[in-house]
Amino acid sequence: MSSTALATGIYSYSQVASAFKTAIGGRVYQVRAPQTPTYPFVIFFFVSDVPDYYFTAPSDNKQVIFNVQFQFNVYSKSTSVGEVNTIADALVDRFDFASLTVSGYNVFKLERTAKYPPVWIEEIQGFVSSVVYNIQMKKI
Repeated sequence: MSSTALATGIYSYSQVASAFKTAIGGRVYQVRAPQTPTYPFVIFFFVSDVPDYYFTAPSDNKQVIFNVQFQFNVYSKSTSVGEVNTIADALVDRFDFASLTVSGYNVFKLERTAKYPPVWIEEIQGFVSSVVYNIQMKKI
């Protein structure tokens, strides 16, 4: 599975005009944010990549369904949970059952598997909320 192609698909989808993009000012990062980020922002990263081999699964991987789990973390420096909750809800509205375009792959399903409530992070003096998705896709 090409994590670069999937990361590009996720990022590109997050940058299309929506309540989600507006709420975070387009600040979506893969794995880590800049050293002194502007809040609020979102980081996404891959949690797991488990191939589901079927038939004889030749070396070209065209008979493999990739089950990839990825997570969004929403960061807010607001002193109340309102901002982080609003952004997490906008993220869910944007990504639940979305039709992502992933170069070189057919995407079968994108579904949310978890949404965690905000927690206070003392080090940043702000809230973090997480949303986890599973995507199933097959190489073209």
